[in-house]
Amino acid sequence: IHRAADRIVVPSRSAALCAMRRSGISASRLSIIPNAVELPADYCHRPRGDEPFRVGFIGRLDPIKRVGILVRAMDLLDDNFDLAIWGEGPDGPAIEREIARGRCKERIHLKGVTENPWQALANMDALVLPSAAEGFGLVLIEAMAAGVPVIATNAPGIRDVVQTERTGLLVPIDNSELLAAAIQRLASDSALYNQLKSTGQQNVTDRFSWPSVLKVYRELLHID
Repeated sequence: IHRAADRIVVPSRSAALCAMRRSGISASRLSIIPNAVELPADYCHRPRGDEPFRVGFIGRLDPIKRVGILVRAMDLLDDNFDLAIWGEGPDGPAIEREIARGRCKERIHLKGVTENPWQALANMDALVLPSAAEGFGLVLIEAMAAGVPVIATNAPGIRDVVQTERTGLLVPIDNSELLAAAIQRLASDSALYNQLKSTGQQNVTDRFSWPSVLKVYRELLHID
């Protein structure tokens, strides 16, 4: 199909590299235009309180998402942390077994599929995406737009979206200890928390809002 196209649009540099390597598409025929997001007008985030720090995951429960690593990270944290996992998929049974083996079963909640990610984000203090790879990671910019700081892996696709220590925290892939340390750090450092929240929201406005992304599409399509 790509041979019939004048230009091929991909959402990230990592996706472009994949297209070149796997499909033999030349760089000159690729345009990198990120996905966009718009915060609903009625969105309202439930503020942090004295209750446990609310960690969340939203996505397909697929082995490449490495949700089991997040479960193990939760096992390294104390009772001041809860985890809500939103999604379904083939890795669901393995994740359930990982939860059953751990010591924090009561603090990990399998929520199933959500039709409204904004509602899930409204009840999170941090979103964690521990994937081994992503094409883009739309949920990351949804979280940043919603004022929810993000912790993710330094993986293809993700590092195109998250600037570590500026718009989020990045940790190595498949490392539950460093993932737990990042969650603990974010929960205990209010200055860092507020900085990531503010810079993340501004980053979405600058790079991933519809006005910014549509401007690039207009230039590509030569629309005045």
